[in-house]
Amino acid sequence: MIILTYNVLSIEDGGFCSYVLTTPFSSDQEAERFLEENDLAEYDMSGFKPVRFEFSVKDARVNFRVPAALLDAVKARAAARGIPYQRFIREALEQAVSSSK
Repeated sequence: MIILTYNVLSIEDGGFCSYVLTTPFSSDQEAERFLEENDLAEYDMSGFKPVRFEFSVKDARVNFRVPAALLDAVKARAAARGIPYQRFIREALEQAVSSSK
């Protein structure tokens, strides 16, 4: 199974957002041939889910206590988005820091 990733300019924040399409291709060559021979405009991509890739090195650790109910809520929100809860917390921290500028 091959995963195709499309980078699209996000109108909301001006940044790039990636969309992932899981396909039944068995090789990269088969996926490349599909892309060369088909017009992707004919496909319904409304079911795509945005995916943010993390390239920064994570070289620092944080350890803190939170109420169990808060952690459960964070895990539920992360699960609803299909991401690990640690990434959800990291995104929340990044958003809080960037919005205060």
